[in-house]
Amino acid sequence: MGHNETMTQADDDDGRRRPSWYSTPEESPAAHETPAHQQSAGSFGSSPPQNYSPPPGYSPPPGYSPTPGFSSTPGTDELNRMHSIDADRAQSAATAALVLSIIGFFTMPFIFGPLAIWQASKARRLGHAATAGWVLGWICTLWGVAVIALPILFFLVVAFLAGV
Repeated sequence: MGHNETMTQADDDDGRRRPSWYSTPEESPAAHETPAHQQSAGSFGSSPPQNYSPPPGYSPPPGYSPTPGFSSTPGTDELNRMHSIDADRAQSAATAALVLSIIGFFTMPFIFGPLAIWQASKARRLGHAATAGWVLGWICTLWGVAVIALPILFFLVVAFLAGV
């Protein structure tokens, strides 16, 4: 009867039995107080107390001390710099796509349209949307095809009708 020996005959408010060592805060407030050594500890992620110093042997190795403006994790500064370079390249390609497509509306759309699409695709590969340059590049390319195809089609229709 080992399990039942630790149980009291008293029932909880909802009719369940409870172990003899269990007490509610109303019955024994001292048992539910936070110990003194835990009260000053703070919560996870909080800063250490002002008089705190790490134990000996737990300092960062030479060459890895945190420097203001730099990460303490080796290699992350280089990754951040590379990400910044890719973002700059993507922005430049998106701007070039937009400029090429606008120029293509006024001069040689069959050349500048595909160049704008190429630059917009490059910007997309680097993580920039470049939607305006891509859409205008396609419109410009279709405009260039129409500028070339419509006069040829017109002359073919006129020649066909004149020969009939």
